[in-house]
Amino acid sequence: MSHQKVLSKLLSKKERLPLGTEKSDPSLKVEAFLRSEITFQKTKKKVGRPEVAPKLKARNITVCLAVTYINFLDSFNPPIKKIQGRGRKLRFIIDEFIRMSKRQRGQLKFLQEGLHSLQDVLESFSGLVKKGEKLKLTPKEKQLITSHVNRVRLLAQLLCFTPQELKKILPRDDWNLYSFCLHWNSK
Repeated sequence: MSHQKVLSKLLSKKERLPLGTEKSDPSLKVEAFLRSEITFQKTKKKVGRPEVAPKLKARNITVCLAVTYINFLDSFNPPIKKIQGRGRKLRFIIDEFIRMSKRQRGQLKFLQEGLHSLQDVLESFSGLVKKGEKLKLTPKEKQLITSHVNRVRLLAQLLCFTPQELKKILPRDDWNLYSFCLHWNSK
């Protein structure tokens, strides 16, 4: 039993104390409470919405927005009819942003897998190079690298990533591989 329930029960309990004892003595109240039987009753389900914990309840906030954003919210027509007010429209936009960022992370992982397969192909040729010599590739090896490079470029194009976005998003090693892809066909 929580401390708050115990204290509230102690304070609400009105029992008769034996004569000669003070009513304000807290130790007597605690002893009387501990001697009493504790009964638990199963609460019946209430009609209506279920109760939400206080930490999960919606809270009101004030947002200061420029006039252009307010005009955008007023003119914005989300695909769901129930979303009418500015607050619900903001919530819809935030939910969409969260969903799209999850999608972008998945797409980025897919692109990185393509980059890592290209890296594996490039590393397979690194054993052929001796120190101080330039790597000479056969047409078949060049075709293998070109196919991987084209696959990565096609993925980036399908996923609608611009090189500027990828430079910000990708780790340095992956960006170096992607920039290699951008310059491979020009050489």
